[in-house]
Amino acid sequence: MSRYRGGSRGAKREHVLVAEKALGHPLPAGAQVHHVDNDGRNNANRNLVICQDASYHKLLHTRTLVVRAGGDPNTEKFCGDCRRAKPWSAFHVRTHNQTSGRQSVCKDCQRLREVSRPRCGQDGCQNWPRFPHPCCRRHGAPYKPRRAA
Repeated sequence: MSRYRGGSRGAKREHVLVAEKALGHPLPAGAQVHHVDNDGRNNANRNLVICQDASYHKLLHTRTLVVRAGGDPNTEKFCGDCRRAKPWSAFHVRTHNQTSGRQSVCKDCQRLREVSRPRCGQDGCQNWPRFPHPCCRRHGAPYKPRRAA
């Protein structure tokens, strides 16, 4: 069964057509269709939710991760490293994270990342190397890539 319907021009994904049929008119601009069970092939009416925009669609996925991990999406967040739901206080605050204002990994997992990350090492430097490695810019040594032989 094709997941696209219509001709080669103006073809729409099947779940969008199902949602539009249920609404009785085309989806508004920017609207997205969410699959409740996360199975993109299950286009039953009861499995589709129409989201007003991409940020609301992302919010549904984020909250679903917490619920599936056994947590409460109103008080907990999902850690991307240890794959557990943890209280909001277990995450560092990040002002530029538009979804939750918190990091995607908990403080414990962040500490583990920092311990296992490679360090520059030059002159006892403990900074993380940047890529491409300009010797962490702290020492002023320019990065010279190897020439192909």
